[in-house]
Amino acid sequence: MENSHGVKEDTTANGYAKKWWKEAVVYQIYPRSFEDSNGDGIGDLPGITSQLDYIKGLGVNAKQALADQNSIYHYFRKLLELRKQTPALIYGDYQDLDPQNPSVFAYTRTLEPDKYLVVLNFAKSDVVYIPLEGLKAGQLVLSNLDAKERNVSRVDLRGWEARIYKL
Repeated sequence: MENSHGVKEDTTANGYAKKWWKEAVVYQIYPRSFEDSNGDGIGDLPGITSQLDYIKGLGVNAKQALADQNSIYHYFRKLLELRKQTPALIYGDYQDLDPQNPSVFAYTRTLEPDKYLVVLNFAKSDVVYIPLEGLKAGQLVLSNLDAKERNVSRVDLRGWEARIYKL
C-alpha cells in the first residue's frame, strides 16, 4: 500500500497501513560505552559492528525514516533548522491562544517585527480551528503534512497535524 506521498507502507494483517512513526524502534548508541572490541575499556566502531545482529534483533527500523523525505525525521530536522534561524521562535513572547481547547494547542511567539502562529492538532481526528484574537493564518512556514493553506481565518487540521505560520 502507498501513502499519500507515494511511499510504500507495510500493512497489518487486517489491511491497515502501519505508521512507522508510531511503531518505529530507534536505538541510540554511545560508542565509548557500547562494546569494547580490543580490551582497552573503551567502546569502538569494531565493537559496534560486531553487535549489529543484536541491534537488528531489537527491531530497529529507523532506516525507513531516512529514506522518506516526508518522514517525521526530516520534518524534525526542518523544525530544528527553522528554530535555529528564527529568534522569535526561541525568545519571542509566548501567548497561549486557546488554553481550554482539548484538541488544539495554538499559540503565538512574537519578537518584533516577527510574529508566528503555531497550531498543533493533538487529536486523531481532523479538526477545524478558527484562530482567536481575530488572527489570520499567514504564510505557511512549516507543516508536518502537505498543507498548502495560507492567509486563512479557518485552519483545517488533519489528525496529528502541526503547522507554523508567519503572521
